[in-house]
Amino acid sequence: MERGTNLIREQNLKTVRRLMNRRVRATKAELSRESGLSVVALQSLLQAMEERGEIRREGMFQPDHGRPAAVYRYEERAQMVLSICMYEKQGEDTAVFSACDLLGNVVETKEIPLVEPEADSFDGEIASFLEAYPSIAAVGFGIPGEAVDGRLVTSDYERLTGADICGHVQRNFGRQAFVQNDVNAAIAGYCARRQTPEDQVAVGIYVPKKYGPGMGVWIHGRLWCGRDGMVGEVEGLLPEVNWRQPGEAASRRNALARLAKVCILMYNPHRLVIYGDVDQGGMEEMIREALGEPLGRIMMPQMEFCADLRPDFEAGILSMGLERVRGY
Repeated sequence: MERGTNLIREQNLKTVRRLMNRRVRATKAELSRESGLSVVALQSLLQAMEERGEIRREGMFQPDHGRPAAVYRYEERAQMVLSICMYEKQGEDTAVFSACDLLGNVVETKEIPLVEPEADSFDGEIASFLEAYPSIAAVGFGIPGEAVDGRLVTSDYERLTGADICGHVQRNFGRQAFVQNDVNAAIAGYCARRQTPEDQVAVGIYVPKKYGPGMGVWIHGRLWCGRDGMVGEVEGLLPEVNWRQPGEAASRRNALARLAKVCILMYNPHRLVIYGDVDQGGMEEMIREALGEPLGRIMMPQMEFCADLRPDFEAGILSMGLERVRGY
């Protein structure tokens, strides 16, 4: 019986946290109307949130009729997220550090060049951000590569391959940490920023200049990562193509059209997003022709080209971090 009561209370807390995150300021009466919880039930929940520093009282509201009511304010910096996104910027390897509050506001960003990074290469910047924002509760790494249980099993950065960067952060800074593939994070961020309906499928293909392509799949409101999070290793689909050599632009465009064809046939997405410095001219028609008739007419998704991976990439890592710390 006690376990059931605790589960109900925890669910009610999640409901109130979600409402306060959306409203920022609210009275008990307003929360009661929107949540369906009684004012009596809310009293103990709000008290618990106050004691944890999740909300604070911010003055009184005087209605036209009745008693004044306390106004509760959401503490958006009670817990924060630090994202570290590694990507290729104008052909140079770069790491972008961003601190984000519970409302999703990025409060500080810093870029540094990446030169043969190792697990401890980020320690100085992490320490600096934690000093400025001690309430950072989660650190998220966005990487070009794949991780299993927090350990990098593949990486475009040789010295990071095999590194347990999550364990390193947890041991040295006492914060939870997670790792996500760059294009996985980007397609998740794309869908979050555009509020893509949950009944749709979106696929992202990232084609950097110096490395092989990768793919991310978003199905019905969530990333689909497979058994070990390794979905998206599409470089091997066309083994005859050496993506890591500049080569002729025409041959790369043809290879990309073939790769997009395979992704469309596999996932039949509503949206296909191609990231990277890609010549868009005629690309959509090339993909349609690669599919052939009648599939090119029936299966062709809504296409979008994004030269800059960073906005969606960063949004994806931050949204994943916020899921971990918001408490709902």
